[in-house]
Amino acid sequence: METEACAEERAESSGLLPKDAPPEGYVPRRHIVKFFLFLAGAVVYAVRTTLSVAIIPMGEEYGWSDTDKGVVLGAFFNGYIILIFVGGWLANVWSAKWVIFWAVVLSTFFQTITPFMARISITAVIVVQFLAGLFQGPVFPSISQLTAVWVPEYERMLTAVASGVGASLGWIMSVFTTMWLLNEKYGWDLSFYVMAAFAAVFCVIWAVFQTDWPAHASMLAIHPSEVELIGSHKYISESVDVPVQLVLSSCCVYATIVCQICFGWVFFAFFAWAPSLLVLELGFSYMEAAALAAFVSIGGMVVLFITSVVSDCLVGRGYSLTAVRKTTQLFSTFFACGCWLYASIIFSHGDRTEIALFLTLAICVQMMTGCGHENNHLDIAPRFAGFLDGMFESASTLAGVASIPVTGVLLDAGFGWAWICQLFAALLAFGSGCFIAFGRCDVVFE
Repeated sequence: METEACAEERAESSGLLPKDAPPEGYVPRRHIVKFFLFLAGAVVYAVRTTLSVAIIPMGEEYGWSDTDKGVVLGAFFNGYIILIFVGGWLANVWSAKWVIFWAVVLSTFFQTITPFMARISITAVIVVQFLAGLFQGPVFPSISQLTAVWVPEYERMLTAVASGVGASLGWIMSVFTTMWLLNEKYGWDLSFYVMAAFAAVFCVIWAVFQTDWPAHASMLAIHPSEVELIGSHKYISESVDVPVQLVLSSCCVYATIVCQICFGWVFFAFFAWAPSLLVLELGFSYMEAAALAAFVSIGGMVVLFITSVVSDCLVGRGYSLTAVRKTTQLFSTFFACGCWLYASIIFSHGDRTEIALFLTLAICVQMMTGCGHENNHLDIAPRFAGFLDGMFESASTLAGVASIPVTGVLLDAGFGWAWICQLFAALLAFGSGCFIAFGRCDVVFE
């Protein structure tokens, strides 16, 4: 075991110990990286969400049923699940920076050619959506890896939330832009090209400025004192072998996986079908639906941000990490289930505004689990966050692969949204029960 004196001597000889304080006006480079991670979340959701709105006029133009639309929307996630796990592994052993870069470039390309494929056949659309999802899969595990190596422990939850907030803003931007274009009669295909332009600008910025390790930063010119504060430079020369057998034999990992599956089912099904629900089922106009979608995402972001700040403060004050995470999970699930169940009751006779309100509350309160099970990989395995997040994202997306087309089949079969809301509540309760009973929130894998 290396003594503290030896560690200090080694760090000093490598030039990593701070020789002086940062200059006046110095902006911590990890905060710039947090902004880049925020942008990454925004880009991938802006690109992937376009089809969820465009599917409405596309279905009318090409005569697609709800089952057809469910298959088209689900094709993205059929591809998405395949490379999530591989992406997390590559982020650990190769480069999280370049995994994200190529994932965004390739997935955006296939999304952009979707309008051309739609003119050929529904099968062609399914194929390109599958490929778009395939190449976007590695993004979030790689974001987790960069979070683990660029951000000190006491800032990780808020940073992890930042990419989620970015994803919500990307969703808002895509939904609002696409619905505005439809409302102004510009055509649904233009929205794909607008999102592609956004992704292209991001890729240039990312390729020039982002690096995998703080100690390797060049364009960002990081100060040595900040490198030492982050501390991840200690891992650069060490083996990056992932303890796969230990991970696969851990009960707490499977508890989180079950929870991810249950919450993933609800998340993917609702957000994929939300535009159709608001416009076709509840009768809102395109712009009204866009405003409601924005309200849902902004509300969720505010709730998640407040929860992350409170969570980090409680941990910083010495409260048990396990107690903070599991209490948050319990509180979120209890109120989200109540909102889903009430929405199911009023679906048959309630006012559409009241229904939209409780659907919004359900999603907003559910977002609090971003400080519960959602970022469990950062708690139990900060060193291998990319790998663990790859596992958890795979489980969540596996649910999405099933939930989106199954929801379409259920709607065609006449079950209706009231029954689907009850299913959502049952899944949330079961998933959280598994995590609270068997999950862990302390460091398990080092």
